[in-house]
Amino acid sequence: MDPCFELTDRDGLARRGRIKTPHGIVHTPVLFPVLHPDPARQLVTVREIRERFHVEAVMTSSYILRRNEELAQRAIEKGIHSLLGFDGAVVTDSGAFQQHVYGEVEASPSEILEFQNAIGTDVATPLDLFVEPSSPREEAEAGVVETLRRVAEARKIRGDRILAVPVQGGLFADLRRKSAEGSEPLADILAVGGIVPLMDSYRFADLFRMLSEVRSSLAPEKPLHLFGLGHPMLFAFGALLGADIFDTASYHKFARRLSLQFPQGSMDLDEVREDFCGCALCDRNPLYRVREMSLAEKERAVALHNLSQCLLEMSRVRHAIRRGELWDLVEERATGHPALQAAFREILDHPGTFLATEPPSRRHFIVRSPLSLRLPAIEKFRRKLEEYRRWPPSLAEIATLEVEVRRPSEPSPAREPEAGGPAPPAPTPIGEVPRELLELYPIGSMVTPEEFAAGTDRSSPANPAGTGATRGVTPLRHALGILRWAWGPESEQVFRSGKVTLRYSRSSGRLREILINERPAFVVGNEGIPHPTFYGGELLHSVLPAPVHRVVANEDASSFVEAGRTLFSQHVLSAAPGIVPFEYVLLTDPRGRLIAVGRALLASHEMGRFRCGVAVEITAHRKSSPAKSPD
Repeated sequence: MDPCFELTDRDGLARRGRIKTPHGIVHTPVLFPVLHPDPARQLVTVREIRERFHVEAVMTSSYILRRNEELAQRAIEKGIHSLLGFDGAVVTDSGAFQQHVYGEVEASPSEILEFQNAIGTDVATPLDLFVEPSSPREEAEAGVVETLRRVAEARKIRGDRILAVPVQGGLFADLRRKSAEGSEPLADILAVGGIVPLMDSYRFADLFRMLSEVRSSLAPEKPLHLFGLGHPMLFAFGALLGADIFDTASYHKFARRLSLQFPQGSMDLDEVREDFCGCALCDRNPLYRVREMSLAEKERAVALHNLSQCLLEMSRVRHAIRRGELWDLVEERATGHPALQAAFREILDHPGTFLATEPPSRRHFIVRSPLSLRLPAIEKFRRKLEEYRRWPPSLAEIATLEVEVRRPSEPSPAREPEAGGPAPPAPTPIGEVPRELLELYPIGSMVTPEEFAAGTDRSSPANPAGTGATRGVTPLRHALGILRWAWGPESEQVFRSGKVTLRYSRSSGRLREILINERPAFVVGNEGIPHPTFYGGELLHSVLPAPVHRVVANEDASSFVEAGRTLFSQHVLSAAPGIVPFEYVLLTDPRGRLIAVGRALLASHEMGRFRCGVAVEITAHRKSSPAKSPD
């Protein structure tokens, strides 16, 4: 069964999405609580996990289950879902970690896969060869080769049912890439294995460096599972690097030693003297009272608390992705432990990992620390600024045009010709920036601590990119600057098409609309970027060289896109290099005719690879009669 991974929201490499399984839809990023196959060994009941915590999928060990003859027989006869008492999706692992710990397992790779088939698991995992982070290169390479051999055999045994394939290779980036490339055609879900020793020893920087180095080698259209990354302090980091699936046995293991989990770290129950948690569970049963219970009651209460904290943090991660605030959450979490701070610095040392999917803007840009000014949004702006400065200056015949400016505060439109040269650049927290670009993200929405320093007049923001930042620039130069920034230097030619009118906001005083020949051509968003109407798209299409800023729909989908229907990934013929999620694009049919303007959800290298889901949301389209979608 094709798991049909569909994206619904994203923030950089992090994705909110849906995975289709035989037992329902799983929403990502998702956390699989690990269950012991024997219900008597489970501190938190399966019913509580399903009904109290609304968990959509769980994970259990097929190897441990197989070793218990009574339970194994019941699982074969009734199915794993019946055995566990869980009607959602069930994922089974293979015993690779047990093999790593104990040196061997009492079953062959094919026997373990056949057992997973027999019990009706939704997602099976082949028995890979666990590679330690400390393994020498020869041993790590041998592990990759043997794992790929086993995976090929597992694919045949599994048939068309969902298979999660581990990617091994230790800390050797080239071996991880080799493993990923070999696994891609065989996997429905990709899983990064061999990371538990790094997590247990707080080597988070090594872990995330490895993930940064291999992320581009992992097929973007396939869900990514980080095996064993089960502490809530790491979920935001894992999602940031593109992980869609996590699993946790730690809620149970930590409870056995009476250790409490929080997104900021862990704490022994004996240290608790105050009611500081505040979660729903602890509100009914404060932790300081748990200390007075019997050992069995303590373990169960702590397990409930830990699972609650894990699931709450995963919900925070999904919420942050939807709002475009995951980097804020990661930076906040990085303050919780020096090892996380080191990991955050390591991530920032690899900005190229994120630039291919870094969106044009977010709601805001908050400077929390000096590290904030190293985020990919800043690196992307700096690189684009270097490119902008290399472009030839605006054409003289355009630069001398008169423009009609309509401000609500003025009784009649004003005509403001361009006079003199450009204003000097403005100082900003990331260096000097041309004044016509000061309203663009991240500069225009940047909030810095200096703005709130003692004695600072908030009506005159310390950040020169605040409201009214472009008042030292003529309206035409500002409009030309942001148009060129968003659509390239050739885009300025659209101003030759007729009379140009600029409309400004009454409340903010910012440019909000560009009209050409009295027809709306561009709407300027809060991030300062001009988004085209269909008329504006026609003007751009006439001046921009193909394939710049274009996505080509196949013949089957073209008529539906032309009618305003969403363009799905499977119907994309090609996409111009460099398109990033949430960027506005021009959509054409295979003959090059403009049919719509839209906002991309996928990056260029992802379009056409996802078999499910949206590639471009249509924002303006050529009028035509309604049509039924091909999907």
